[in-house]
Amino acid sequence: TAIGTGVGAPKEYTLRIVEVLRQIANVKIAKAENLIDATQNLDTFAEVHGLLKSLAVNLYKISNDIRLLGSGPRTAIGEIVLPAVQVGSTIMPGKVNPVVPEYVLQNALVVFGHDEIVSHSCAQGNLQLNQFAPIVVHFTLKSMRLLTSSCNALAKYVELLDVDKERCQQNLERSSSNLTPLINYFGHEVVSETIRQANYDIEKALELLAEKENTTVSELLKKLNIQKMTGLGYY
Repeated sequence: TAIGTGVGAPKEYTLRIVEVLRQIANVKIAKAENLIDATQNLDTFAEVHGLLKSLAVNLYKISNDIRLLGSGPRTAIGEIVLPAVQVGSTIMPGKVNPVVPEYVLQNALVVFGHDEIVSHSCAQGNLQLNQFAPIVVHFTLKSMRLLTSSCNALAKYVELLDVDKERCQQNLERSSSNLTPLINYFGHEVVSETIRQANYDIEKALELLAEKENTTVSELLKKLNIQKMTGLGYY
């Protein structure tokens, strides 16, 4: 049975072993349709770990966004209030470190590395056998454990997050991105130049643009309603 032909065991054994493994592992295990292919090629392991890597990618993105939005609160974005799940900085009093997001980020980086090992190991097979199967299984299981721990930790952490609504409103009102829809009417160069001339003051930029384009601020504001800013395309 070493290379999937079944030459070393009776047929009844090959069928029965699957049932026994189901009972032991309490998992719905099925016999591969092509045992020779399943023995020679470990591409299924590469595919499975690829899915684990995709999960790690998403966890990395989520954690990085939380860390970025929680930066501050005075000198950065500060739109999310991070919970103090651990004693903060030993240098700066009152500082809250994003320890859980950074824990998840580091685990994700490890899984990225595991994926490289698994991919290269799956490609190392020679003819009927792949002698690197043990390391493939080892790092696949290790990635599963890391991601399980990361998901559990991040799920609990997210429940403790709070949103600074006032800070969000301030950042929104001060952002020159509010004038983006006007590009569709006056061009990118005109709007960008006006924003710079107004030193990124939104009210002043609207006044300058209205003067340049021989219109009024109220007319410009009509082009900045929420539907025009969040809908599909502009009208």
